[in-house]
Amino acid sequence: VCVLWALIVCTSLSGCLNPEKKEKLPATEVVIGYDGTATWSEIENTLYYVYVIDDNAEKMTVGRTVRLELNQSIKVKAVSNDSGLYLDSDYSEVRKYTSSEKPVNCTHADNDSNGKCDLCGESVKIELTFMSINDLHGKFMDTPSQSGVDELTTYLKNLYADDAREEVLLSAGDMWQGSVESSTNKGRLMTRWMNEVGFEGMALGNHEFDWGADVLKPNSEQAEFPFLAINVKYNGKPADFCQASTVVERAGIKIGVIGAIGDCLGSVSGEFSGGLEFITGSALTRLVKDEAERLRNKEDCKFIVYTIHDGYGESLSPTSVTALSKSEFSNYYDTSLSDGYIDLVFEGHTHQSYVVKDDYGVIHMQGGGENRYLSRADVS
Repeated sequence: VCVLWALIVCTSLSGCLNPEKKEKLPATEVVIGYDGTATWSEIENTLYYVYVIDDNAEKMTVGRTVRLELNQSIKVKAVSNDSGLYLDSDYSEVRKYTSSEKPVNCTHADNDSNGKCDLCGESVKIELTFMSINDLHGKFMDTPSQSGVDELTTYLKNLYADDAREEVLLSAGDMWQGSVESSTNKGRLMTRWMNEVGFEGMALGNHEFDWGADVLKPNSEQAEFPFLAINVKYNGKPADFCQASTVVERAGIKIGVIGAIGDCLGSVSGEFSGGLEFITGSALTRLVKDEAERLRNKEDCKFIVYTIHDGYGESLSPTSVTALSKSEFSNYYDTSLSDGYIDLVFEGHTHQSYVVKDDYGVIHMQGGGENRYLSRADVS
């Protein structure tokens, strides 16, 4: 008890003799559009902003825009919310409204987050729709208990006709095997259909190997999209029928797509598993992180999608988002990938229906199987 009392007293005295130094709020950045609208970036822990036009008196605003006349100058500072932790910021650099002509080849800025460039007024907001189909298993034709791909094709083409959005269609694997109409031609029919509706990439599933790795080569040559599997080796080398990733461009934005297959080599028939290796665990995580960094730094991708033929083992609501803990992902996905590497995950293999979110806020989706659901994520 005496020791505890002494520690409390010492801590209190230390706080009195050495009061904590307050942190100054960062200075805001001001840009001025061709129409004279000055906007500035939002600063956290700010109660309001103070601005000065030319050498006039200070004025207060809770907004982040002020209209200027030609040749007027402005500077802005952020005023602390008085939480006791922060001091007011310094004034920003002085900016002057010098031209009313719309800039050419503008370097866009959107400080007020209204979807339009503060400098030239053009829209800088892009609407993307990512879609994934998993475990279709060759269900091409209608049956009394199963819809074929005709309705799905109509849905996709109607969606493509909407010019307000840009779509990216992917697969999380197991697209061929499971029906007479596909199995009799070893997946070539389904590959032709996937060409028709514009798939941008397919993660390889375990059932893509049901007729042997040698079948994948001619199917990959027929496909107008890449087979994706960063972790497949064949006869000791990276397989030549698939690749680690692909880059898709929409509205000037580059999107990286990385594909992988889960720890399911044991489900490939022994007749066809010879020479195959699926890299899994921490080694797969390293491969995906390295590829994501390459896509961002070398290919200038602004968004990274991971499509993996593996997934959560329980169906949840496919129309609402359920949060899962790190441990619930542990047997098939390393959540450290969501820490700045991966932005969206499409999954398959377990035939479950869900939309889940991991600890980093990254969404994972799986659409059941056999044409029951289409996974769709709208991204601004």
